[in-house]
Parts: sequence; C-alpha cells; structure tokens
Amino acid sequence: MQDAQYENERLQQVAEESPLLKDLVQSALDEMAEFGDTHTAIWLGSFMEKMPRTQVQLVITQLDDLFIDED
Repeated sequence: MQDAQYENERLQQVAEESPLLKDLVQSALDEMAEFGDTHTAIWLGSFMEKMPRTQVQLVITQLDDLFIDED
C-alpha cells in the first residue's frame, strides 16, 4: 500500500534494483511488527575520508513527528 500524499517511484525503483535493500526493509518491518516498534534505524556505514565523520543510516519510522517532506 502506498501513501497517496507522496511520490514513491524512487523507493520502488531502488527496491526493485536492490534485493539487499528490499530484504533489509522487509526484515526491519517484520521485526517492528513482532516487537510493536514504530521506529528503527539500520546502520549502513560511515565515511571518514575527505569529509567529517559521516554516518549513513536507513531510518524506518511510523512516527508522524519524525516524517519529513519529500522535498
């Protein structure tokens, strides 16, 4: 089911092109449902060369106050 308020083509395209991402998201959603969680973040890695230490996470949330505009 899609959220009619937002365009979802980018997410759908990435999920189709990356089975790993699709599995990460589905596993996180399954775990959230199992434990009654409404928010999780998956650490994907960190960059440290030529920039300040930068962490990359995949955030999955059902908390309205953490939603951001797609712009």
